[in-house]
Amino acid sequence: MITHGPLFRNIKRSNEFRNFVVRGDWYFGEAPSYRRLLTGAVFDVTAEHHASIGYLLLAGRSSSAQALLRPLVETALRMMWLMKCPDSRIEAIKNKRGKRDGWLDLSHTITEIESLYRSEKFLKKYFPNTDFLDDLTHGGMGLAIGKLAALLDSQKESFESDANFCIFTADRTLVLMALTYFTNVGNKAHADALSAYYTSVYEEFEHVLVG
Repeated sequence: MITHGPLFRNIKRSNEFRNFVVRGDWYFGEAPSYRRLLTGAVFDVTAEHHASIGYLLLAGRSSSAQALLRPLVETALRMMWLMKCPDSRIEAIKNKRGKRDGWLDLSHTITEIESLYRSEKFLKKYFPNTDFLDDLTHGGMGLAIGKLAALLDSQKESFESDANFCIFTADRTLVLMALTYFTNVGNKAHADALSAYYTSVYEEFEHVLVG
């Protein structure tokens, strides 16, 4: 279990940032529609994935933490899509009661979000590409190849580097999702507060060099 050092401080700051994002008093308001309830549920799942990544890294399980990046990114993007997708999509999800028919896959979700938000190729600049995320999850091939290469080269596995990549990607995913939420519900004060908090977390991030 990691209990001290730069990586421990990065994980601690990441956990504190998530707690700031999900503070419950920010989300009270009008009676929720089915869309709003579904959006809130997906938001909560994303935050849980973020928390799990932190716990796994504290336990020294970087491979499992990296594998969780795929569902973290996917649920965050689905929440962003749910905020603005057509009512017909919401009805399809509701009628299928959780089956796949109403959902888009990850690459199509990204394409549709960029169309809905009129920001072409914006998300592709901020998220790992889908092929890379697949390598971290579908059989763990990317992780297995990385470990094998380290063994063959007789080098120490760069756990700190992998862990910091997880933290950085998870935090960036969470802030983009939360900013999208607050912007769409017209809560500029919370969006500004969240943006300022993330900036301070980013500036304090300690990059660990591995020899």
